[in-house]
Amino acid sequence: MRFTTASAILSAVVVLGGCGKSGTQANNEVPATTQDTQQQVVEATGPIDTGLEPHANYPVPDWAPDQLVNYINQLVTAEPQGENDDEYIADQVQRARSRLIAADRIILSKGTSAELMEAGVKAKLDALRMLALLDSKGLGVHFAPFVEALADGDSPKFARMGQINNFWFEVDKLVYEQTENSDDLMAELKELLADEEAGEAEFLAAQDASFVMNDRGYAGQATKALKLIGERFQDHEELGKEAKDLLEKTAFREKVIAAMDGGRPEIKDLFVSIAELLKNKEKLNVETLDNTLNAAQVLEFNGHFEEASRVFAAIKKAYKTSDDDRLAKQAKLSVQFAEKRLGMVGEEVDLEGNYIDGTDFSWSKFKGKVVLVDFWASTSTPWVSSLPSLKSAYDRFHSDGFEVLGINVDRDRQRAYEYIRGERLPWPTIVDEVSNGLDGNPNAIRYGIRAVPFVMLVGRDGKVVDIHVRGPELTKRIEELLSEPTSQNARKDRSVRK
Repeated sequence: MRFTTASAILSAVVVLGGCGKSGTQANNEVPATTQDTQQQVVEATGPIDTGLEPHANYPVPDWAPDQLVNYINQLVTAEPQGENDDEYIADQVQRARSRLIAADRIILSKGTSAELMEAGVKAKLDALRMLALLDSKGLGVHFAPFVEALADGDSPKFARMGQINNFWFEVDKLVYEQTENSDDLMAELKELLADEEAGEAEFLAAQDASFVMNDRGYAGQATKALKLIGERFQDHEELGKEAKDLLEKTAFREKVIAAMDGGRPEIKDLFVSIAELLKNKEKLNVETLDNTLNAAQVLEFNGHFEEASRVFAAIKKAYKTSDDDRLAKQAKLSVQFAEKRLGMVGEEVDLEGNYIDGTDFSWSKFKGKVVLVDFWASTSTPWVSSLPSLKSAYDRFHSDGFEVLGINVDRDRQRAYEYIRGERLPWPTIVDEVSNGLDGNPNAIRYGIRAVPFVMLVGRDGKVVDIHVRGPELTKRIEELLSEPTSQNARKDRSVRK
């Protein structure tokens, strides 16, 4: 398992959330149904281990149930401790263990109110879900049985809580990169939405899941998920408006995907939709900005540079007169970055820095060669996934005059050293004198690069001929450039579709 950054752990903690409101006023009169439910939960699952002790770093105090709820929430929101991924994981496991013990104490407490019982069950589910991810052969093995016990019980509320947590477990596996298959998550999503009692909790969980799928590169599945959510809740008394907004957003995203997979007619249809959207002053909000920027970036990343430039220009013009200064600034900055990226094609490459061994970088050794300049970070999962094909291209074409030049943007220089040694990267890598990551790298700033991996393909004459080119398209372009004495035909638009 690999974490992309420490923030991946933090974001997962946010997803887990706390265990609800604390019951500051004790309720000594417990309804019979609550007593039955408590007995049922205890008999079905009991405490995970009556002899289980918390880690010394996170001792569980001998407090009343309402105070334990506060304690659990503190554990959830506290900053993770550690200097590397292994230490972060160990810290998460230690805290989840203490949360689990505290949750069991809440559930087992005599006279627990309905509200506190619910908080205890939620906290136990959250803790076990975390342990199922990070300690799957230890305490994590109890997650699935606990979910099943709740499903078989007499409390529909607890059964739904278990179902939602099981759904989030599939989401977490994508977040934590334990799976690259979104099909299981889509199946869980459909089952979640099929519940007749589905409401706000299911709506929010499903919506967040679609965001995760989109972030992990499953744009098509994410769009299908949003459409399912919108159709399920469009007639809901309280969620209907939000659901219809999702359907409207989905229709736009479907056009983006059609443009990505289709040709000129689909791109024209998308551009017309964007133009109409940007004409509506009432809709010039952050969501429209995000959607139109995403559409422009999809066109850019798929080689439709001219069309992407037109969309970026339209965004810049529309938001220039926005009454929201923050949005106007964000739009301007985003378009400026895009203009730098798109503007590099046809221009001579201009890079700076030191090689990983500390010596000064010079382009002179690359003169007359076809060069792939590869911006990368050891924490970038997409880049790590693309590394085998990149090595294959290097091995195949290196003797013919093809080179790769890596530009590392890791914040941790030592991590970069170790990764290069571990992977035995055969090409040179340059780094910034000060490890400020992507945001502070002078080469990334110069070319408007906001995410990695990012590649630029440079011809024998030292001019950039293409960007965002990978896979079979990269092989094709390398073969073309190696057959040319100089790169005289840098193309502004890679697409040849009609």
